[in-house]
Amino acid sequence: MLGDEVPYEQYITFFGKPLFGTKISSTSRGKYLPIYELAYRHYNGRKGLEMLYTGKVIHTKTRNEGVEAGFMPWATLMYAR
Repeated sequence: MLGDEVPYEQYITFFGKPLFGTKISSTSRGKYLPIYELAYRHYNGRKGLEMLYTGKVIHTKTRNEGVEAGFMPWATLMYAR
């Protein structure tokens, strides 16, 4: 989702039939919903776990979220530290 390259190997069934695509689709890359603040606050803020990629998404992609896909923009207000 962040645009980093990741290894991909197409899945081949037991019968030799390839499933899914030959590469990772870029169709929805970079589209984020404002759903990460609560989980980030819990695991990073309370539990002290390092969440590098979730933090990167929050700080560069979703903060100051707007109304999108039915989500109200309260996550940053309620859970950001």
